[in-house]
Amino acid sequence: MRAWESPAVVLPGGLLKHYRHLGIQDDEMMLIIQLLAFRQLEQNRFPTFDQLAERLACDRHEVMQRIQRLVQKGVLQIAQFQDPVSGMTTETYQLEPLFHKWQAFERGQPAVAPTPPGQKSLFTVFEEEFGRPLSPMEYELIQTWLDREGCSEELIIAALKEAVLSGKRSFRYIDRILYEWQRNGIQTPQEAQMHVMRFRERQQRKSGPVNFTFYNWLEEEPSG
Repeated sequence: MRAWESPAVVLPGGLLKHYRHLGIQDDEMMLIIQLLAFRQLEQNRFPTFDQLAERLACDRHEVMQRIQRLVQKGVLQIAQFQDPVSGMTTETYQLEPLFHKWQAFERGQPAVAPTPPGQKSLFTVFEEEFGRPLSPMEYELIQTWLDREGCSEELIIAALKEAVLSGKRSFRYIDRILYEWQRNGIQTPQEAQMHVMRFRERQQRKSGPVNFTFYNWLEEEPSG
């Protein structure tokens, strides 16, 4: 078999031509192509960071950063996939959002805007606070807060800071904070700040004065 007759990766020509109009960078597009190659040629829906790093000639941290950016831009999702034959449930990378955005662009609808240069992404803020790269499922949970739950980035960061202040730096705890805030109709960091202050005032009235440090989300520095 001649080299050009070997199995090929199917990729829409229009997407390959216009991906930069969707806010996708060259290195991110190469990652997308490799994800398609793993799925189409090897039936691997969730290649590891190391497998992708080997194909892309970079380290696994760079792979995670590219995945992070694609998730943030709304062109890549991490979901659950159930194999119809074995019945086993595994994680999978989904590129359907990318194709939807490309089709919208082809119809003349506005494409997604990338994160402005020099501005930290929400994912980067979490990685810096946790002191480690986020897992794929953690990326997906943050994206769920943004998309499905309708939380703003500012409110999510406020919940992160409240969790840190409480000494409970975990995604489960942050998710609970956001749930409680949504249940109480809180939509902004300012409203969240007032809600927490009222709660702590009630606690003080019940149990007497309590020494604690309150995180001022507006000024981003602790105040006593």
